[in-house]
Amino acid sequence: MPALRKVAPVILKEILEAAGWSIYTESRLNWSLVNEQGISLEIPKKGRLVAFQLLENALSQAELAPGDYFRLLETVQSNRRLIGLPEDGSETHPRIH
Repeated sequence: MPALRKVAPVILKEILEAAGWSIYTESRLNWSLVNEQGISLEIPKKGRLVAFQLLENALSQAELAPGDYFRLLETVQSNRRLIGLPEDGSETHPRIH
C-alpha cells in the first residue's frame, strides 16, 4: 500500500464527509465536523496542504484505515472531475465556460 500523502484541506474535508462526517459549524479558518457518535474534528481551511501530523490525527480519530483513505480519496477526486473541480483541491468553485 502506498504511503499517505498530504492533501488540500478541502479534499480532507470531502474525504471525511464521504466517510459519514458532517459539518456542524464553520468559521473563516476552520471546518468543524462531527460523526454519528458525536466525536468532532477541526480541519483548517487555510494552507495549500494539510500538515502530515494533522492528516494522521484526523484519520486516526475518524478511524479510517489507509485503504479506506485511498478509496475515499479516489472517490472524492472522481466526483471533483465530474463537476469540473481540480482533483487536488486547488480551487473550490467549478469553472464556468
